Amino acid sequence: MEIACDFGAVANSSNNATEAVAVLQAMRWINANIAVEPAVIWSDSVYAVTGCNYWLPIWKANGWKKPAPNPNLRRRTIANDVIWKEIHGELSRNPLISIVWCKGHSGIPGNERADALADEGRRFRVPGTAVA
Repeated sequence: MEIACDFGAVANSSNNATEAVAVLQAMRWINANIAVEPAVIWSDSVYAVTGCNYWLPIWKANGWKKPAPNPNLRRRTIANDVIWKEIHGELSRNPLISIVWCKGHSGIPGNERADALADEGRRFRVPGTAVA
């Protein structure tokens, strides 16, 4: 059952940034509408799911920098740090949100719908909105 949907684009961004923003927008909707209920966000983006479930606490602990293999090297800022900081804020507000990976293009109705909405965003080149 579809409760809400949206599509858009993020100007001058990678597909990874767009996938992360899609997760962020879902979190914002959940926190605004059903924050007291457990919610699962399904994504076929390994980048978004791994970022939320594994890398996010590491990035935050490292001051939003990539861990350097050699401690003497200067650490670089993570890609899409503004988006990840926003995601961290939304997850901090609501520990009932889970982010789960699903295989893309495999006939899962919600994922197929998300792909169709992504195609709408690409086709109409809807201008992106600021994340921060």
